[in-house]
Amino acid sequence: MNAAVSGGGKVGRRRFGLGRLFLLPALAALVWVPFQVRFFAALDPGNAWGMGYGIAAAVLLVVAMAYGIRRRFQRVATRLRVGRTETWLHIHLGIGALFLVLVLVHSGLHLPQGVLTWWLFLLSLWVVASGVVGWALQQWIPKSLSGLETEVLYERIPSLCRDLQERAALLAATCQEPVRLLHERLFEPELRQPRRRFRYLIDKSGGRNLQWREVAYLAAVLDEAETERLEEIETIVRTKIELDVHYTLQPLLRWWLVLHLPAAVALTGLVVVHVLTVVYY
Repeated sequence: MNAAVSGGGKVGRRRFGLGRLFLLPALAALVWVPFQVRFFAALDPGNAWGMGYGIAAAVLLVVAMAYGIRRRFQRVATRLRVGRTETWLHIHLGIGALFLVLVLVHSGLHLPQGVLTWWLFLLSLWVVASGVVGWALQQWIPKSLSGLETEVLYERIPSLCRDLQERAALLAATCQEPVRLLHERLFEPELRQPRRRFRYLIDKSGGRNLQWREVAYLAAVLDEAETERLEEIETIVRTKIELDVHYTLQPLLRWWLVLHLPAAVALTGLVVVHVLTVVYY
């Protein structure tokens, strides 16, 4: 037990260390900017310093895309031993933070003036903010699902729910009237189809403590055989609720990717357009 705790502590410290390491450049940039303004030149996108910050931001954006490529070809990356996914993620986060700082400094800490620069500014904020949200989801969702007894692929959830509904219906048909009525009123509607509920984001039990209390009251007055059948139906319903938790939480990362990745690609494209505009005009 102590060894496990110690190992977990080392992992936590390593993650914290990586996070600090890859956020240091962004913090250093924030410290450097007042020094530059005081002793070298004002913040201006048109002077050499401003152009340098803009070029650095563009390069960092391209480098940040490497994380997405590594994830897309994860098996190849693992085979070639090009680094741990966790390390790449922290590099990606650190680059994103530094990119946003450089974008703000490149703009001279002023709001954009043209349509293109407004889009660049807003997409930069969106991509970095959504990236932080995605990182938080990647930390939170696996931990939430790891506490469940049921592990399941998202695509299999609808068919598994139908199987549970049929099993519970067959059991309820063999029960006495009190259990059948309880099943019709409480359990059968719950078992009809997989459901997404916002409450599962904060409570994996779905707030059904009162429901289980009613089941316990009924079980106390039933004979042994009937109690066993009721408990088996209850187990089926609890399994269905865990499937609903998976059905609610698993798609969040997919939906987040839809919000993050197209915006990142659009931002990269607009940066290219911005660079070409500056070079040729």
